[in-house]
This record gives sequence, C-alpha cells and structure tokens, in this order.
Amino acid sequence: MPNVVFDKDYIYKLVGKKLTDERLADQIMKMGLGVEANDEKSITIEVDANRPDLLDPVGFTRALRNFMHINNSFRYKVENEIAAEVHVGKEAAKVRPYISALVAKGLKLDEESLRHLINFTEKFCDTFGRERKKIAIGLHDLSKVKPPIYYDAFPDEEYVALGGERLRYSQVLQKHEKGIKYGSTIGAVKVFPAIKDSDGTMALIPILNSERTRITEKTSDIFVDITGTEKYFIGKTADLLAAMFIDMGAKVYPVNVYYTKKKAVVTPEMAKRIISVPLINMELQIGTAIGFNNVISLANKMGYEAALVGRKVRFYVPPYRLDILNEQDITEDIAIAYGYEYIKPIPLYSIQPGGVDQLTQLERKIAAIMTGMGFDENSNHYLTNEKVNYDLMRLPVDRERVRIKNAKSISITMARTSVLPSLLQNLGSSSNDSMPQKLFEFDIVFSISKRKPVEKYNLGAVMAAPKANFNDIKAIAEAVLHELYGNYSIEPFSSGSFIDGRCAKIVVEGKQI
Repeated sequence: MPNVVFDKDYIYKLVGKKLTDERLADQIMKMGLGVEANDEKSITIEVDANRPDLLDPVGFTRALRNFMHINNSFRYKVENEIAAEVHVGKEAAKVRPYISALVAKGLKLDEESLRHLINFTEKFCDTFGRERKKIAIGLHDLSKVKPPIYYDAFPDEEYVALGGERLRYSQVLQKHEKGIKYGSTIGAVKVFPAIKDSDGTMALIPILNSERTRITEKTSDIFVDITGTEKYFIGKTADLLAAMFIDMGAKVYPVNVYYTKKKAVVTPEMAKRIISVPLINMELQIGTAIGFNNVISLANKMGYEAALVGRKVRFYVPPYRLDILNEQDITEDIAIAYGYEYIKPIPLYSIQPGGVDQLTQLERKIAAIMTGMGFDENSNHYLTNEKVNYDLMRLPVDRERVRIKNAKSISITMARTSVLPSLLQNLGSSSNDSMPQKLFEFDIVFSISKRKPVEKYNLGAVMAAPKANFNDIKAIAEAVLHELYGNYSIEPFSSGSFIDGRCAKIVVEGKQI
C-alpha cells in the first residue's frame, strides 16, 4: 500500500476549518485508512492501492469533507464545449494504443499546489499505473500547445526534453534517468510513441515531456494526456482527473480523440454509473440494522448521491471512484460510514453440532498409522511432467491425463497421476542421509473420466535401507490395510515400474484399489 505525506496546514486550508491533530487522525482511521506518522507539520497516511483518488491532498480532503458532512454537492460536470482534438495514428497501436485527454482552464496554482499536482501524477502512475506500463499522465501548458495535436509512434528524432537538454528519443531512453527507469514500458522498438503539435514534440510517451510545454505556477490552462494499454482505465483516469481539477476551481473541457477520421471518442466521459442495492442485503452482510432513514446520510458520508427506490437504495457512483465495481464495494463503504466500532458481534446459534469431516478423520488415522511405524510425512507438488510421472517410472504416457495448457516450463506440464514418483525423487535427493529412510504421502492425484478431471486421494510409502526387500514393504501395506479395511487380498501383478515378482495389487471387496 502506498504512503502519502501531507502538510497539515494545507489540508486544513482545503478542508475549510481547523481541526486538532487528534481529531484529524481519528477521522482518518474511521475512514478506513492508516496513520503511519503524525508530527507537528505533516501527517503520513497509508492509502489502499485501489483508492488512487486519495493520493493527492485535493482528493483526500474531498473524502474527508464528505466524511465530516461538510460537502453539499456530489455531482461533477464538464463543460459542453470541445476544447481540443487529438488524432491517433496507426503506428501507436503497435506500441501503446490508447489515449484520453482533457483541458482544465482557470487554475490558480502556487508553489505548493503545483508540487502536489506533479507528485500526485507521479505517485498515481507508479502505483495504479503499474510504473507507467498501464497508465501514464502528461501535463502541458495549454498556452504553449499549437493544434493540431497528433498521437502516434514516430521514427527517432530530436526534441528539447524536460530540463532543457536537446536529445533524440533513443538518447532519452539511454541517458535520462526517466528513460532508464521507464524505458522498458515500450520495449525495444524502432518507432517511439509521442505526442506532437504544430511546433513539434510535446512528450515522448510515457517517458518525458518537452521543456516547451512545461507547467509552472503561472500556468492557468492545462492540457492533460493519459495514455495506456487498456481503454477503460485511461478513460476512468480522465474522469478522476476532471473531478480533481473541478475541485481545484477549474473549468474542465472535453477533448475529441479520433482513432479514425470519421468518429470521435469524447474524453472525459464522466458517465453516470448507478448501482442499486436492496437495503436488506447490506444489513445482512454488515450484520446490523441500518434503516432507510440512515442509509442516505451514510451514502453522502462516503461521497455518494443516493436515493430510495422501493426497497432498494440507488447509489450514484462518483466519477473519481475507480475502485467501485459492484454492490459489494458499496456495502463495504456503508459499513465504514456506519462505523465498525458500532457493529457488534452476535452469537451463531445452531442445533447442528460441529465435527471433523470423514476425509480429515481418514488423514489423521493414516498419519497415526504411518508415523507409528516410523515413517515421516512428505508433501509434494501436484504438478509434474511426463518424464518424472511416466518415463522414469518406465510407464507408457497416458493420453488421458490432465495437461497444463500453454505450459511455461518443461518441468511443469501435467498434474500427477501418482504420489510414488515424487516420493522416489525425495529418496533420490536424500541419498546421503542416514538409513533407514521411510517416507509417506497421502494426498491428491489426478485422472480424467468422461473427459472431465477427477481428483482422488492416494497413499504412497517408500522405504530405503541396506537390506530392504519386498516382504518389508508388504508387511507395511498389510498393517495399513488391516487397520483400514480388515478384509483384503494381495495378489500378483505386473507393472513396468517394478521387477517381476516384486509387485502386487490390493483387492478389497472384489475391487482393485
């Protein structure tokens, strides 16, 4: 989980009221977050990796204001006017296929807010964006951008990179600290993803912006690009950023993204997501009575606009909440808002007594029998390969085996059909240990019946000693069979794994087991 450090005076400024340090920490913990440090000037908060909206002071104080019932509005709206167009070339699809964008106007930045904005994009891209592989964000001074804007993959060329040095794209990857750190996101390519306008390169994606479009404290209008590998997540990131800029006092304008000449994708979409949850479902899962009169207030506390529709509660999911997927996520938020300290455990009454299931009873009985005869229990992997399972056991390969699709390693290609090969491997790897060696395993093996995989439990035992022989292991088998079955027979059998005359089959009630 990422940690974020916020200046407390800045937090109080955004909240709009002064809090005591103790109350601030208390509210944060009630929100389900962790307070890692709380000194005179700053507070360090542990944020869930699936809550990127809390990584910056604006998003965090938004959540805090909601939780303290200071906010009155929960809706976010972008302007109707299209502020820019981005034309996507065909080569981009080979390297980094998707882009969304937005324009924020009327920002009032100072040194502190600019630092937090840049820190947020860095933290977001490193955590939720998987170190820019999944998502990367670029911020550009709109006054320095000269349309039309293009996003594509281009041959190696020069631009003035952030910091003022003129470099080729390939040199950024080889020399610049950002290129060395994030160059693997685009791999070994002959063309480089970049955003350009009429004056040249705005950014080498997702590595480094140009010096020309650098944002400063004097920047009031910003063009934002979000690029990545999954269209849904870059679209939701645009929604999150739009909400953040609106909370910062800016007006947000959409951008048309053209993947073809004819049809535009408008970003940010800011689509209204609605999840309806029966109140009874939430109450049963949380374990307490909430009531229709209380649930709307609790929803507002977590930033939802909500309404009662019949016996259900309709939740309007905020555009900045990338973590809300279904009603389970809603229920968790309502539980946090209600307060875990008020949810009391209740006794579970049942007329059905508990007990140990049959398989566990069998496992314990076998373990007691085998350890009583001096055997040590082993636990081996279920996955193996044809060489160990068949070839080294001198058995033909069974076509009806459970195989691993698209196996990444030749050592793991199938599910085992017997515990014996792995037990023999155990003996082989301990050949220098003292004798006698006695090992057993009672666990799952796999087969196929009627084209479906079948699991069953097998018992295997091996013994290595200077004078170990067939009679020794037969005596062990009979001791186990006597305890488990009583009536059984041991009859001659042939197998490629054994010397003739030293192999037998076990029959119980006429069935070979």
